[in-house]
Amino acid sequence: MITRVDPEFYLEQMNLAESMVLRIRHLAAQSLFELVLNYANIDRVLAEMGRRGSEPRTEPPPREFIRLLFLDAAEISRNNVKLKNVNPSDIEYLSTKAPNPVLQWLRMSKMGETCSITIGFGTFGDYTFGFNGLAEERRLGRGVPNSAGSWDYFDIADGQRFEFENPFPEDVPLVG
Repeated sequence: MITRVDPEFYLEQMNLAESMVLRIRHLAAQSLFELVLNYANIDRVLAEMGRRGSEPRTEPPPREFIRLLFLDAAEISRNNVKLKNVNPSDIEYLSTKAPNPVLQWLRMSKMGETCSITIGFGTFGDYTFGFNGLAEERRLGRGVPNSAGSWDYFDIADGQRFEFENPFPEDVPLVG
């Protein structure tokens, strides 16, 4: 379920650093900028490591996926691309393309109802744009090894299978 959130509070509270990027899209017709992440949740991971010590794990921990929808997104640009095989004018990204970038930092400012954000992905470049609202969707999944030597992912809430690279359907419901 997609939920509107306060951008300032949300981005201040969530530590999105080190989250793997699965999809970046600009949906111009809907004025949306979509960012889908395999959420690293570094704060929780570090806390668990401290509590767990050398205790072996019997199964892999669940993975959290987040879809961020920046509403009324405008003036999207991509700068500081250092990878030779990446076209800086290409805004869109799918994780089936190598390399998988990782969100390294973000800076947001707000003037009235309008926000401006720059999201840094290291050598993959920085995205800068304006927006007027933020909505998020989350999915918690568990990976299960399969006979082909890879992993199948299942939603913990409803048991539905989904692709790691595409944890959310590509169609974006209207956000009110």
